[in-house]
Amino acid sequence: GMGLDLCTLDMAAFCHQGVYAASRGRTYAKDKLIVREPTFDIFKLLFDDSKLDHAGEGASVATYLAASRRYRPPQVLVEMATANNPGVVRERHGIFVDGAAKITANPQAPFGYDFNDPNNLSFWWSQGMLGTWQMTDTNLKAARDFRLYETAALTDVATLVKLNGSDPDRLRTFTQKNHAILDFGHLREANTYAWRSDTVSLATVVDHRFGEMRDQIHVWQATIGPGAVVFTTHPRSDLPNASTWNDDKKPGYWTGDASIPRSAQHERTGIHIYQPAWDATTDALLWSVFGYQDYTHAYVPQDRFDEVVRDGNWTFVRKGDGYIALWSWRVPTWRAYDTATNPTDGQTKPFDLVAKGGADNVWIVEVGDASSATSFPAFMTAIRKSPPSVERDKAGFKVAWRSPTSGAVTFGSTTPFTVGGKQQTLGEFPRHESRWGKVERLATKFSLRGDTAMLALDFDARSRLVGPT
Repeated sequence: GMGLDLCTLDMAAFCHQGVYAASRGRTYAKDKLIVREPTFDIFKLLFDDSKLDHAGEGASVATYLAASRRYRPPQVLVEMATANNPGVVRERHGIFVDGAAKITANPQAPFGYDFNDPNNLSFWWSQGMLGTWQMTDTNLKAARDFRLYETAALTDVATLVKLNGSDPDRLRTFTQKNHAILDFGHLREANTYAWRSDTVSLATVVDHRFGEMRDQIHVWQATIGPGAVVFTTHPRSDLPNASTWNDDKKPGYWTGDASIPRSAQHERTGIHIYQPAWDATTDALLWSVFGYQDYTHAYVPQDRFDEVVRDGNWTFVRKGDGYIALWSWRVPTWRAYDTATNPTDGQTKPFDLVAKGGADNVWIVEVGDASSATSFPAFMTAIRKSPPSVERDKAGFKVAWRSPTSGAVTFGSTTPFTVGGKQQTLGEFPRHESRWGKVERLATKFSLRGDTAMLALDFDARSRLVGPT
């Protein structure tokens, strides 16, 4: 029950009108481009925060929870998911291991999980550490013992190992040098930030592995309601010729498989800098396998908004009293889809906003509602009042903008994120921090308290206390 409480906490903290509005991973076009993605039924059952009915299409987790005789979500977590104007939530997940760190003879492993101990193999592989230099010796031994390089799934890996003569020292040097590409499956520590009002939300994984390749990562999302979402990705592959989004998987056009932007957020304002850390000049062999498209793009499903306004670099959308403004340094244009050969999920208007000209780009997002602007035209006027400033040189980008809600914000490829002249923290967040409480990283006690209910977990004592405040 305590374990389920933590899973429910992470869902409740990012629930917006029944939508899982968090930055996240392991999500595909078939899931995140539809109105009710697979998590919808779980949120509907646990929190009932949407007027839409259950999707009812084999949502197994919701079925398991419905059939549970003992577990019920603590009321404080239901309150967290459905609260009025819940504000900011910051969280920290995962374990930090740096694939770019200098090679040493005996790398220090966190929490005592020795990299060279075969008994820890399942732990580190659960973290996706198949391409980090720290695991070279253990990975090679496991591959030999279990004949892993004979499997089709590891054909590319086996080729790279053979090209390096199966020599551990050469492989360590090779993987460390090319960590931005080869560590794509590593689930390294992530700091997440979200802001929610009753009408709109914005969530981001901040300053996470800038420019590196990652496997199925959803870095940020602006959400007004089910299906009414906006986000950007840098694709590895081009648009698939297929009848459904089920075929857009790995590497996918919408799955964020190419480079990760350097991202920052302050309440309603987000900045995302795309600047891949590798290209054809880095390693010709790896580039032939791990190439990417020379553009970034945004998902803006026009059919699911009440108004959409395109104005040069800006794109504005409205649904009800919720507003989203999206700016691209490279002027974006709608991509035309052939419904006979391209999946659209039944959408009739263009929804793919492509910024051509290069994989390097800056996207700025601002979300608004009736509490921040008197109307949609007033929101657009306030946004346009201060054009963003972007400088690009060999080192990267420098961005400056005056947000109507955050004030003066600055950010860059190598410079800190400032709001109103004050530098903002982009890492080392608590395990959880919201108006319901603060739980420090690695804490074994969780104490959350709302207006009507509370939850106290003590994992050392195996004690779970649920009740009214």
